[in-house]
Amino acid sequence: MEMVTSKGQIEARFRSMRIIHPFAEGAFDVMDQMRECKQLSEDGEEQLAGTLFADSHAGKSTTMRMYLETRIYPECIARGMFKPNTPMAHVLKLQKLVLFIEIPPDTRVKALVSAVLRALNDPNPTKGDVDDMIYRAELLLRRHKVELLIFDEVGHLVVPRKAGDQAMRIHNHLKSFLRKGYPVLFVGIEDARIKVFNEKQIERREMNDIDYPKLDYSIDKHKELFKDFCADFAISLMEKGITREMSDFIGENDEILLSLFQASLGLFGGVARIAEKACKLVFDEGAAKVEVRHLEAAVDGLNGFKKQRKGEPKPNPFRQSLDASNSVAAYAA
Repeated sequence: MEMVTSKGQIEARFRSMRIIHPFAEGAFDVMDQMRECKQLSEDGEEQLAGTLFADSHAGKSTTMRMYLETRIYPECIARGMFKPNTPMAHVLKLQKLVLFIEIPPDTRVKALVSAVLRALNDPNPTKGDVDDMIYRAELLLRRHKVELLIFDEVGHLVVPRKAGDQAMRIHNHLKSFLRKGYPVLFVGIEDARIKVFNEKQIERREMNDIDYPKLDYSIDKHKELFKDFCADFAISLMEKGITREMSDFIGENDEILLSLFQASLGLFGGVARIAEKACKLVFDEGAAKVEVRHLEAAVDGLNGFKKQRKGEPKPNPFRQSLDASNSVAAYAA
């Protein structure tokens, strides 16, 4: 790929960057399992819910997009739903095997159902009362032979804290998709779990919890996973034409890796944020690759590390040369 010639190109290429890791592959397998159950069930047979709850910037939404790109796109071609060599963007826009629905902020019952109708290409997704909209959604789900619904950003659902008619309606409509025979995967930050599963009947339908643990640097398996991700990220920067040479995100004794883990809180999305800021500095400088000074300066610009009006900023791990025994929790406060 040609080298970038602007910061806008850097941003665009970061948005298209995909790095598949074991947590993502595990999520892919669970989604395939949910779809297979749907395929083998009688029409209308009740299905179960799945969940993926993890920290912000852990890579949840990117994992969903990678699933569509790496498994649903080739499957659509293999099943003859689209001609070979049909552009991926075109297929993913039109396919209905898996509906990926990003819930907008402050979403109530009608807006939730409207989002489903939009994903199903209903010409009037806000028309009618909720019961009428649900009925139309059921018809379209059946017509398009949908195998999985993914609700991303479920924390945006407005669910009253106290049990009542409004809260019950939201949970009833979420359950209705499962009862009508469509598996649903709920995706969001950990704090959003209670919004969906504070009602016993829907909680009992949750059987596919995707393992997406918070990384712990003291656990060798987690450290190696993070190390592999950072190494792959450095390769991707070259492949995307963002850097001319290979950047070192590890260090001779893993000292760069440790600092990157501490600054990103061990989050894959956090690594991407730091790397993107660093790559813009590399571009301004005309450097060939990301070096520690770029990472240090990038972290200085992140919220929490830069100077605030009140309080002291967090210490920059690239500047502090923190020992490996220091806890990442100190930077999460």
